[in-house]
Amino acid sequence: MKITRQKLREIIKKEIYNMINEGEHTFSGNPKFMKKTILPLLRKAGIGKLKVKAYGDTLLDVYFDADDEQFNNIKKLVNQKIGKTGSAKWKNLNLNLEGIGDKILKIKKAKK
Repeated sequence: MKITRQKLREIIKKEIYNMINEGEHTFSGNPKFMKKTILPLLRKAGIGKLKVKAYGDTLLDVYFDADDEQFNNIKKLVNQKIGKTGSAKWKNLNLNLEGIGDKILKIKKAKK
């Protein structure tokens, strides 16, 4: 069975739409702080399944699936606990919170 270009584009659009709606989000930062603060916050927000990737003693990435409502709830909890994104505390702890929508926007900007 041969797949036409139009059919392939439709499949890709559906997959991207599903990725945006399901939303695999990333939280990365200082491993000690992530284990003691961020993981309990994610549990409190109702996130059960996590993927964790460690890069030595300097960085820990936590991947989790959340819809937009849960993601906004997590943002609020983190802002209450740590402060606004981009503040001095975020920079000292080397923290970064990224959604799948942010990644897609960066890719589109890079292509232009």
